[in-house]
Amino acid sequence: MEFAWFIYTIALMVTCGAAFATALMMWVLAGRHDGLAASVGFLLYLLDTGVILFDEYVRVKPLGEAYFDAGLTHPVFQALLNIGILACLWAWVLLRLGVAVEPGRRTVLLLGLAGATAVLAPTGASVGAARTMAYWGFRDCVVMAAFAFVLWRWMGASSEAERGDLARLRVLSGGGLALAAVALGEDVINILFFRPDYSVPWVSELLWHLTERNLSENVLVIWLAVQLVREARRTMRVFARHPTHDQRRLQSEDMRPDFEVRLLSYADERGLSKREREVLSLVLQGRDTQNVASDLTISLGTVKAHLHRIYSKCGVSSRKELLEGFWRG
Repeated sequence: MEFAWFIYTIALMVTCGAAFATALMMWVLAGRHDGLAASVGFLLYLLDTGVILFDEYVRVKPLGEAYFDAGLTHPVFQALLNIGILACLWAWVLLRLGVAVEPGRRTVLLLGLAGATAVLAPTGASVGAARTMAYWGFRDCVVMAAFAFVLWRWMGASSEAERGDLARLRVLSGGGLALAAVALGEDVINILFFRPDYSVPWVSELLWHLTERNLSENVLVIWLAVQLVREARRTMRVFARHPTHDQRRLQSEDMRPDFEVRLLSYADERGLSKREREVLSLVLQGRDTQNVASDLTISLGTVKAHLHRIYSKCGVSSRKELLEGFWRG
């Protein structure tokens, strides 16, 4: 059984390592800052899992119920990892949603997260099952809040185009919210209520490994890693056709980071030229024909000619159909 838990933990760490490398490449190749946030988050979770493996290797974990009353085995390091993981998750969410947060507010939020973690951390004279539950429950709730925030933004979308833009993220966050809720329930049951007979050898050994793990949270991390790799594969295939040095950057501060990938894929599938892609980009940003002409320093008639060809290649007959088709596909 001990070997099986070792393999399980190593597999989880390898998954986090693969997600870390993939997200880092998204940042390097595509300039995706959400990729940087995700890469750091997965790296920190890998280290967090490594602490569990270390504690089992050197046998410093308390046995049975004593684990929940003993507090963190490496309080400072584990608290810093916890703060970093939660901060990276929220940074990823805000970047994906295109929500700009002023530096001052970012500092306040980070200090609030750090303060709450420090106050709730079960260390010293404050140890006990209730304090342990408060610490891990806070982590679960912050994770749930991040995914709930995405769903709230989706439901409050001001247009069908914006809602369509968030559709893929909505599915990801719906699954994440459900798994985070299950993780919270698992912590409540294991820490506060589940008191088996530790005198049975196999029960004692099984629960010795389970005490520092949350299987639902592990499933959530694997779920996020798989979704990240799927998205990164799509992103990197697009940028392999459109190297950064050979294209006009389409990102801006008020756009979500997946807009560029969606636009390039859409244009490639329909055989749009580079100029037609530039016109389409501005149309999708809400520019009218006159503004498109001004931004690209071309005549109004040239813009209309480009739009006519775009409509023909995309199989639509109006700007409204073009927008609906882009965000739906």
